[in-house]
Amino acid sequence: MVWAGRWLEDKGRLLVLAVLPVLVWTIDCHGSNEHFTFCLLRNITGRDCYGCGFLRGLSAFLHLDFRQMVRLNRLNLVTVPLLGCLYCKELYLTYRKKSYKPLH
Repeated sequence: MVWAGRWLEDKGRLLVLAVLPVLVWTIDCHGSNEHFTFCLLRNITGRDCYGCGFLRGLSAFLHLDFRQMVRLNRLNLVTVPLLGCLYCKELYLTYRKKSYKPLH
C-alpha cells in the first residue's frame, strides 16, 4: 500500500499547486503600504526590507498589472520569472508521477 500513500501525497501536492495561485490572486495589490506587516525589519525600524511588497507584487502580476508589480518592489522583475519557472517545474514533476508500481 506504499503506492497509495504516494498517490495521495502527489494528489495533495497538485491540489496545493492549483490553489496557491488563486490564494495569491485574492490579495489586494492596490492596498496601501501602511498596514500591519509581519516583517520584523519594518516593524522595528519602519523601513522596507528587500522583500517588502513581493507578495502584493506577485498578486499584481497575476492581475496583469505590471506597473504596480514594479512599483511595489523592483526586484519582482527578477523574482517573479524565477518563481514562475520553479512553479512550472514543480507542477511538471508532480504531474509526471502518474503511475506507480506496488513495491514488493
